[in-house]
Amino acid sequence: MKILKITANNLPLFNREINIDFITESRVSSDEKHELINIFKNFYLNKVIAFTGLNASGKTKMLNIINFIINMVNAKYINRDNISNIESNILNLKLGEETNFKTYLFVDNYNNEEVIVELNTTISTREDVTGFRTEYFIKDETLKIKKAKSVTSKNDLFDFSNKVIETIERTAESIDTVSIIHLLYQRKNVKKIFWANTLLHTNFNFMNTSAVIPAELIKLLDPSIENVEVSKNTTKVKFINQETEITTDDYFELQNILSSGTIKGINIFMRAIQAISNGGILIIDELENHFNRQIILYFINLFKDRTINTKGAILVYSTHYVELLDYIDRNDAIYILNKNKNINLFKLSNELKRKDIKKSEQIIKGMISNTSLEYSIANELKQKIKHIIKEGINN
Repeated sequence: MKILKITANNLPLFNREINIDFITESRVSSDEKHELINIFKNFYLNKVIAFTGLNASGKTKMLNIINFIINMVNAKYINRDNISNIESNILNLKLGEETNFKTYLFVDNYNNEEVIVELNTTISTREDVTGFRTEYFIKDETLKIKKAKSVTSKNDLFDFSNKVIETIERTAESIDTVSIIHLLYQRKNVKKIFWANTLLHTNFNFMNTSAVIPAELIKLLDPSIENVEVSKNTTKVKFINQETEITTDDYFELQNILSSGTIKGINIFMRAIQAISNGGILIIDELENHFNRQIILYFINLFKDRTINTKGAILVYSTHYVELLDYIDRNDAIYILNKNKNINLFKLSNELKRKDIKKSEQIIKGMISNTSLEYSIANELKQKIKHIIKEGINN
């Protein structure tokens, strides 16, 4: 199963309806096809999707929402703790408020047919059993299915006004904290989406893997290390030319043994291997943290490489480092966020039609709205710093 599109309405922090397309927007040329995921007919998914914007523009919020939707689509409990990060109210809904999501999915084996699914979900909030906090519940939900072979255009792809072969509606007996999509998994041969995220690691860089770490990965991240072994909460590190290994179960001690880049590198590369092996989705916030550009590009290219990414895995990440956008071929795979009173989300392809222009230069020069530092504000701060230095700082 693959996500094609997510549409959200009435999210409190956002200016208007938001649309996130995993599917390509514009025509796909013959030389681009190997960089994309062909799902059926002439419909393709991007292998890499990036979100960028200034600080506090809403990048992390956007990734949290995507993560929330995938959790829901996999028929998980929607109030599942820590599905994204330490924030408990991911959707920012007040008591009694509601929001609506439409999630479009491609399923390749539904009664031996390829089908398109529309999951239309309205989520609201209420007090939980303790009365001390709010929880989410599904107020209304409908699932519609149509055959993929009936689709003739992209507009037709997301139109469920006709050609529907099956409709499932929420009943009074339905569990209101789990999506009715669970009925598909119970009754049909439909595989859930494999997904992983490192959102908990954005600000807390701790080791989080129990798999065998390839020696080649360790060598790439830090050539001075011979081996790293993780078991439950214990990490063993063996440096080259040292006879004994170091063993620790202390988070702070590990930070003194391994660099932040090595710890994060192990975490995200091991997650990437899982995602690529399962044809799933990997979500990473602030991909550039602790890495130099060559490591980042190497990592992104794992997803773009058709000899490695053979099952259609997708990397979704945020970045402040706009130069990384130059290595994404299609403008419809890049989303820009900015914030005035509320968060605005738009595709780079809406602002920049030509693909032969460096994306990073357009953003740095401020030719795309609200994506570069405001000169007047930056200059005011510079003058203030000069004044503080001249007058002295009161301790």
